Amino acid sequence: MPIETASGIHDLVPGNPDGKDPIAQGDDHIRLIKTTLKATFPNFTGAVTATSDELSELSGLQRLPDAPATNGSMLYSSGGKWVETGAVRIGDTSVDIGADINVTGDINAKDATFDSLTVSGTPIMDYTAYTAGKGISINGRSIAMSGSYTGTFTATDVVATSDERKKEQITTAPSDVIAAIQGREWVWKETGEKGSGVIAQELEAAGLGHLVHTNDDGFKAVSYNGLFAYVIEELKALRAAYERDCK
Repeated sequence: MPIETASGIHDLVPGNPDGKDPIAQGDDHIRLIKTTLKATFPNFTGAVTATSDELSELSGLQRLPDAPATNGSMLYSSGGKWVETGAVRIGDTSVDIGADINVTGDINAKDATFDSLTVSGTPIMDYTAYTAGKGISINGRSIAMSGSYTGTFTATDVVATSDERKKEQITTAPSDVIAAIQGREWVWKETGEKGSGVIAQELEAAGLGHLVHTNDDGFKAVSYNGLFAYVIEELKALRAAYERDCK
């Protein structure tokens, strides 16, 4: 029978050649198989070490005809998304990338976790809002923080919201509170460093419990900004007393 034609493995007929083909055509059949294998895997330049299960995981991916190659890797489509093969594992609900990835364009994700994130050329703050962890979120050029943190926070300025339109039941702070609290110095147990300020429990005992916040771990923190109201009124009372005594 004539030598069959095939453009890929899928075109080969398992029953060919039959037992009646001339022995002289054997070399033609061997050449056909070799040519078909190379046509089916044109980009294979070495041994394929993937297991059958790993190859089966790729069975649902389709090569995008217009997809460019990145660093010699092919881009494939899964549910309309482009996924680069190589150091990529595709699960049912996630994609894990075990190597560096270079992206041109936008990244849209419901949730993303990075061991490290480096953006060249543009400050990271210019990128889409994302959660950095531990209650920190970044959106544009603003950072929002909520929760409890340990360590030193350094900034050129810290601006607290204090708009009258967000407040109600506004009254003047009493001027006799400062005498009920103590300025303290101490040494932090964890670091051995010296600190100064007030003690949260002493503020509670002085009736200033609204300035004390109890964290999830049970430890207490103080809103030092709130103390300024009492310091201001105390200084005003002292000034008034001084001016009265000087008359």
